[in-house]
Amino acid sequence: MYGKLSKQYILIVDDSPSNIKILAETLMSDYGISVATNGPDALEIVTSKRRFDLILLDIMMPEMDGYEVCRRLKNDESTFNIPIVFITAKTEEKDETKGFEIGAVDYITKPFNPVIVRARVRTHLDLKRYRDHLEDMVKERTTELTISNEKLQQEIMERRLTQDALRKSHEKLEFINEQLQSEIEERKRAQKALRKSHEDLEKRVEERTAELLKSNDLLKQEIAERKRSEKVIDELSRLRIF
Repeated sequence: MYGKLSKQYILIVDDSPSNIKILAETLMSDYGISVATNGPDALEIVTSKRRFDLILLDIMMPEMDGYEVCRRLKNDESTFNIPIVFITAKTEEKDETKGFEIGAVDYITKPFNPVIVRARVRTHLDLKRYRDHLEDMVKERTTELTISNEKLQQEIMERRLTQDALRKSHEKLEFINEQLQSEIEERKRAQKALRKSHEDLEKRVEERTAELLKSNDLLKQEIAERKRSEKVIDELSRLRIF
């Protein structure tokens, strides 16, 4: 389910060396163990060393009790997800309530029962592993969605640029088409005017041709009349001579 399982680490915090010895011997065969004998050392270890998967924390300690250590861990963004199980000889309900209110997930009471200790530790570490797995899945999915969103935004931007280019190209084509239509209409008007001018010219040519033919006929008649007159004159002149 989780792929290759990595070793999990537990921090035991107790001012009693005997308690630490019992807990460490109970758990060290299955988990990595680190120890601290007071609150300040525990905080330093947690924030400066490896990432811990579980903290077994004694409540009654000098300098800083377990409640204060728990509060500080839960107020630190880098450690607030580490499950904390209180170690205590107290069994009063109000003590357990206080621990849960400040962020603990469970209690282990003294004297320790190794079977119960191992069972509770295993339960909370399994829950921690499952929660971490879910968080990793969420992060992975978030990364995938972020990448997909970036690609989508890029695609949207490219499509908008393409649409803008197409719109500009369409507007340019419409402008060219309007110019062509205008030029076609202008040419049609020019052809119509040229055709009318040609028709008028042909008509004038026909009329002028008719006028020239008529004048030519009149000229021929006049020439013929003159020839006849000249012939008559010549005949009269010869008659006078004789």
